[in-house]
Amino acid sequence: MQLGILVRRAANLDSTWTTLHLAQAALDRGHDVRFMEPGDIEVDDRRQLVARTFGFESAGGITVERMVRALRKREAPRRYLRLDALDVLLMRCAPFDPTIAALGLMAADAGVEVVNDPRGMLRVQHKAWLASLPGVPIPRTLVTRSLAQAQVFFDKHRKPVVVKPARGSGGRAVHFVRRRDPVGFDRAFRAASEALGSDRHVVVQTYLPEAEAGEKRLVWMDGTLL
Repeated sequence: MQLGILVRRAANLDSTWTTLHLAQAALDRGHDVRFMEPGDIEVDDRRQLVARTFGFESAGGITVERMVRALRKREAPRRYLRLDALDVLLMRCAPFDPTIAALGLMAADAGVEVVNDPRGMLRVQHKAWLASLPGVPIPRTLVTRSLAQAQVFFDKHRKPVVVKPARGSGGRAVHFVRRRDPVGFDRAFRAASEALGSDRHVVVQTYLPEAEAGEKRLVWMDGTLL
């Protein structure tokens, strides 16, 4: 099997990242791995979707550390291929922007199995999606661009709140605001609105004290809780 992995920038990869361990697991199982960046993908003059990739062969016996070093220094062998020659394309880009979504959709249209489905990723990348789901227990939540609306929400619920960008990941620009701190609230709202990658929509949620006990992540696959 040929496994393609789309990353935002190969030079930023780190040996602790899940992406690299997925790649090594594939190599250990006899599959070949092709890393690529969005700028490596193009449509040639025959209307074919192609990519310049960093190639790793299953027979190479490469470790995660060697793989990272080769990718960061751009010393990994370059392999030019048609994307429809891939069996699977893993989308490992954050944040997930319209360019990456378009490339993923084109690969899917060419018959490649794309994980995760770009259509699903487009829906869920904005936190307004989760806030709008009926029947899902979440804290009281407002998603808005309006500071005035957010101030009304803050005054109404009289609780500590969490303020964060509606688009973003990795815990960036997330703020905890205490109950009687309107100045801190305004500052947090503006910071979340202006965060890198934000579309200026901001999520304001009442704080759950139970969060102090830590978070729990459940992995659900094909209808089974793993």
